[in-house]
Amino acid sequence: SCVQQSVLVATDGAEGDNFGNDVAVSASGSVVVDSALNNNLNGAVYVFAYPSPSSCSQRTKLVASDGASSDFFGNSV
Repeated sequence: SCVQQSVLVATDGAEGDNFGNDVAVSASGSVVVDSALNNNLNGAVYVFAYPSPSSCSQRTKLVASDGASSDFFGNSV
């Protein structure tokens, strides 16, 4: 049977960020990349790592250095 291991939550998430717009998982399942199209109106990509099956943490947040409103950075990951 399938058992939920953890919940991915952005450390600076806010209502309307559209977190989870697109999600990618590494072949090993140890890294998850999740986008939030409306984060600060520019978009952001969050990287989570699973050092063990029962442990998950946000490793970094990626944003465009030249981001502008409605860029939708992270539309596809």
